[in-house]
Amino acid sequence: MQYIVLAAFLVMIVCYLHYQYFKHKPGSGLIKRIAVKCTATLMAALVALLGAIDSGLAAHWVIFAAIIVCTIADGALCAHFMLGAATFALGHVLFIVGFSMMELAGWGSVLAFLFLMAGITALCKRWRRGMGRRAPAFYAYGIMLCLMTAVSAAQSPLFFAGGVLFAISDGLLAYQLFDRKNMKIDYFSLGCYYLAQFLMGLGIYMH
Repeated sequence: MQYIVLAAFLVMIVCYLHYQYFKHKPGSGLIKRIAVKCTATLMAALVALLGAIDSGLAAHWVIFAAIIVCTIADGALCAHFMLGAATFALGHVLFIVGFSMMELAGWGSVLAFLFLMAGITALCKRWRRGMGRRAPAFYAYGIMLCLMTAVSAAQSPLFFAGGVLFAISDGLLAYQLFDRKNMKIDYFSLGCYYLAQFLMGLGIYMH
């Protein structure tokens, strides 16, 4: 099993690098970009599936479903940004449900949520002009992201690290969208996202 997990991680890295190559290569097809991007996330789903089959816990199956939804969101994001964001929000809901089925959030999670919400609120105020009429939708997504990350704080270190990296990835993506574009930040943001998903899957596998 360990070899399958290692192979999945290596395939994820290769797909991540190919996606970045196709993304910045003029004339590369949309289908090709979506295929490699989604395959990378599917590697995290594969690891989660192995863990869910082994444990049989309902919570693990819900988290596996969350990763699958995020895989669909990866493809949707390439075609229509708001559709992709809405699908990711659904993924966050599933993560929250799955985490809550394992360990209920305590005061640490409450404090983490309040801290994260203060940051999200400040950023939304700063980027309000760039968001335009979509500002309420972006803020609602931010709430779901903060809640997912806060609830992950009550879980194992792997899940918590995954939640934090997810938040970092989305924060950097927002910076790219509303502040300034930077290729290095783009690479780091997507790298954080894939690592977050893999840690979520590994959290199930190592449970």
